[in-house]
Amino acid sequence: MSNQQMESLLWCVQHNAQPSLLIDLENEQLIANNQHCVDLFELNTDSDVITQISSSTHYKTLITEAQQLISKGLTYFNYEVFNDNKIIVVMAEVREQYLITYLQEKLIYSMPSKNLVNILDSLGAQVYCKDAHYRYIYANKKVGQLFGKNHKELIGTTDEDHFSNNDLHTIHHEIDSITSGQKKKIAKEETFFVNHLNEAKTFLSVKKPLYSKHDDIIGLFGISTDISAYKATEQKLNTILDNVPVYIYIRDLQHKFIYANKMALELFKCSLEQLKGYTPIDLLGEKNGQEFQRLDLELFAKKQTIQGI
Repeated sequence: MSNQQMESLLWCVQHNAQPSLLIDLENEQLIANNQHCVDLFELNTDSDVITQISSSTHYKTLITEAQQLISKGLTYFNYEVFNDNKIIVVMAEVREQYLITYLQEKLIYSMPSKNLVNILDSLGAQVYCKDAHYRYIYANKKVGQLFGKNHKELIGTTDEDHFSNNDLHTIHHEIDSITSGQKKKIAKEETFFVNHLNEAKTFLSVKKPLYSKHDDIIGLFGISTDISAYKATEQKLNTILDNVPVYIYIRDLQHKFIYANKMALELFKCSLEQLKGYTPIDLLGEKNGQEFQRLDLELFAKKQTIQGI
């Protein structure tokens, strides 16, 4: 191969829009790569990139598969490389002793299948997956609508453009805690300011670890339901109930308080957070508590509205 032809190969690899490699088949030596390979192989740019790629499992598997296909007389071929949590599609051509490969990440092992994707896109909730570096590796259409973008454009991006800096700290802390194995699941109500909407939104969210095929935690899976409208209605109702001059409260079947309006809280001289989970006996003692619950027991027995003193 002439110097001019070699320079042409180098230029093609280095300026290709896809991650590309130029390999000398005689000694399996990597001659050149482009910048896109840095992102694909998640390389440390402070160290020699050629050495990092050459010593990676991806590269060794790529070479082995290619040599097997070349031994069958093929000069143009496609194949897939499986490693860790990634599947990489390799499009290759042989020119004399050189192998040119164009690489493309196909999918992540733990990502949903096509049929499941269609189901997730039809849900009325935001469904997403993020890796340990806070980047989206899957987002359904509802997430895209929330951010005012095509959901496919979110892949590889983080939340820097979508949430306020204060919210980012919370989001990153949760990802760190899940991917480090400290928490197996987070289920909670959370409120974030969405830049695209220029307003705060409240979500009921469940987040769980995302595993590779080797059962390593590589990120998180989340599903968040927008309950902003419900919370606004709840706030209005609370305002109304707090201004009604009567004692209003809600208790469960074990007589534990789960809600009380402002007047009832003043009666017990505590906040709602302090009241929740306590029974009248806890608050008033055995005798007065039993009296307080007397009408409750009658209500449970008759299963109809009860009035009394």
